[in-house]
Amino acid sequence: MSTFDKLKKAIIKSVISRYSVYIIQVGTLAIYSRLFTPEVFGIFAAIQVFSIFFLMLGEVGLGPAIINFKTLSEKDKNGLFSLTLVIGIIICILFYLFSFWLNYFYNRDDYQYISIFICISIIFSCINTLPNSFLIRERFFFRLAFSDILSEIIAFFIVVYVYYNFEPLYALAVRPCVVSIFRFIINYTIHLKWTEFGIPRLYWYPKAVKPILKFSSYQFSFNVLNYFSRNLDNILVGKYFGLTSLGVYDKSYMLMKYPLQLVSFAIGPALQPILSSECKDINEVRIIHDKLIFNLSFISCLIGFLIYSNSDLIVFIILGEQWDSVVGLLTIFSFSIPIQIILSTSGSVFQSLNETRLMFISGVFSSFVNIIGMILSINFGDIYILATVLFFTFLINFIQCYYLMYKNIFNESVVRFLFILIPSLLSMCLSFLLYNCLNYYFSLNMIYKLFYSISLSFLIFFVVYWLCGYMKIYKKVSYVS
Repeated sequence: MSTFDKLKKAIIKSVISRYSVYIIQVGTLAIYSRLFTPEVFGIFAAIQVFSIFFLMLGEVGLGPAIINFKTLSEKDKNGLFSLTLVIGIIICILFYLFSFWLNYFYNRDDYQYISIFICISIIFSCINTLPNSFLIRERFFFRLAFSDILSEIIAFFIVVYVYYNFEPLYALAVRPCVVSIFRFIINYTIHLKWTEFGIPRLYWYPKAVKPILKFSSYQFSFNVLNYFSRNLDNILVGKYFGLTSLGVYDKSYMLMKYPLQLVSFAIGPALQPILSSECKDINEVRIIHDKLIFNLSFISCLIGFLIYSNSDLIVFIILGEQWDSVVGLLTIFSFSIPIQIILSTSGSVFQSLNETRLMFISGVFSSFVNIIGMILSINFGDIYILATVLFFTFLINFIQCYYLMYKNIFNESVVRFLFILIPSLLSMCLSFLLYNCLNYYFSLNMIYKLFYSISLSFLIFFVVYWLCGYMKIYKKVSYVS
């Protein structure tokens, strides 16, 4: 079996497992959105965006480093596991103290109570770093999906119970807590015994981190930069537009991220272990990467167009009528979906080739562009301008990331990579043009728009994709014989 065939097999398993999880998550989101108001979601989103940062601090870049391990001694395994527990406890304490500052920042007096649930979530998420990485390393995606699905279902029933018996805000806060607890318990007690490295135990051995210190330090630094470049908008919206606006903004961004996660987050876990273990040289990595991106560009552009043309129906079905203000933002965000889906695979390439230093450099530039764009757009006082500016910052970062990758790793011109994207972009532009022409001359309801957009886009994308295969355009571009 060729390396690309192994990658396809791993991706299929990962996609099926992630789709199963997201079906459950979208289903529960549809119910949560009808239980909780935009204001309640906004209040929780304000603290959740900071909890993501503290969770990232707890992971300290260990995950991708562990996936690259060829061997791991018993002492190192137990030492790393114990280290994640200690880090989790420290981060937990820091986050609880931080919650008092959040009260001041958002002019509230209850975040210290909500943070208790998140603190518990942080501890269990930290100690799950090693088990989760072991399972990804060996491509046990179905086992990971089983853990996530069961955890989400248990959390759903507990959230509903808390909602009807306590404050709604506490019901939202209890979900990540329950999910992280049960995810760790299931991974640790059921799945880890099937992995090569086995079940870790508590054993204090701080020297275990030394072999991966350089890799994980660059990975951690990149994660910090990436966090601020991706989450500063939520912080600024909550501060300057209000928590209700943050609830609307957060939900529109979440709906945009679902297809992003369905594709890229399913491919990412499969891509790094395959590239790091199966590829013999950099040229083989480039060929596999180009072939993957060629196919992925068609999928991502198709998804972006379908969300653009059916944003009102998506919001109505998943969130309900009280969230109609999400439609405009989701329409804008849909343009960035192809960019973000393709860009999300770049990290696996950097990591598999141990080029986290270069990934960090790219992250510095991306963070600078995103942060400057967010700060400037906030001054206009319009949340739609912020969303539009973010699209252009994503585009700039997309170009610079692949420029660095192709010039410094593959020793190729980035023009070759951009040429691979032309067929899918052409398909997307044709779909936009024909759809908007019909929508301009005829008044279509949501159901007719759904039928028309699916029929039109599938036809155009299929024909262009078939023509590319017939004329072997991709093989000419990527030197694939």
